[in-house]
Amino acid sequence: MNIEQAKKAIKISWILALVSGGITLIFGIFSKYIQDTVPINANLGLVLDALIVFGLAFGIYKKSRICAVIMFVYFLNSQFRFTINSRTISNIPLALVFLFYFYQGIRGTFSYHKLTADEENKQYEQT
Repeated sequence: MNIEQAKKAIKISWILALVSGGITLIFGIFSKYIQDTVPINANLGLVLDALIVFGLAFGIYKKSRICAVIMFVYFLNSQFRFTINSRTISNIPLALVFLFYFYQGIRGTFSYHKLTADEENKQYEQT
């Protein structure tokens, strides 16, 4: 992976994290209107979940390796819980797409830091 590929993978990853957080936020805000049986603390939990995802998206945008890894694990865990709780597998194809790009974000952040460190070392050796 070169530096441009790493930047592209990072960009796709943080954008998809924003999309994931946005969908969660919208569902958290409007789920009470969609289904009357949803307790208010579930709505607040979804809003908090969305805020965490937005924070991780910002971290990925800043090329944080740890945020990229946490986003992957956090999304995988949330999709697993959703699948178990809803007793449906209809979310799995889209979840796999998101997980693929979150994994690419992990690869991109690690590659970016390796490549920029290598470049800095070359410049340091030349002086």
